[in-house]
Amino acid sequence: MTCLVLTALIAHLALATAPGQVDTILMEGTMRSARHYEGFSMLITGLVSVPVMVIAGAAVALVAAARRRPTLAGRALGAVIGANITTQILKDYILTRPNLGVTTGAGNSLPSGHTTVAVTISLALVVVAPKLSRSPSAWLGWAWTALMGVSVMMEGWHRPADVITA
Repeated sequence: MTCLVLTALIAHLALATAPGQVDTILMEGTMRSARHYEGFSMLITGLVSVPVMVIAGAAVALVAAARRRPTLAGRALGAVIGANITTQILKDYILTRPNLGVTTGAGNSLPSGHTTVAVTISLALVVVAPKLSRSPSAWLGWAWTALMGVSVMMEGWHRPADVITA
């Protein structure tokens, strides 16, 4: 419930208020300094593609199957699919970013689909991992999600609020 309230608050501030639209300025600043790391950010953002998502989903299912927990795999992958569908519905149909004359007026990109994919697959892996592997899985997932968040900002695809709400 706290996450929902915070997400709604961040979305409102970032989309509907002039001070909140400073996140576009932050994204543009990140883009300017990103020229030195372009190959790295392209590599990271390239990791979120349909084939990689299928492979990661299969890995989650295999871990659950190896643990003889097929219903756990179904719930974990269902959460991944549900979160990503919700992200696309929010971004494309519900949330809008009016041009308040503060920044470039780029369209809405909140929440970040790339970051949602990274975080949900990471969480699914933690859910299905054996007890001793959960901590390393969480750290790996945190690193991938953090790198994804920074990379999509460096590429100019998303603002900080987009990444945080994802």
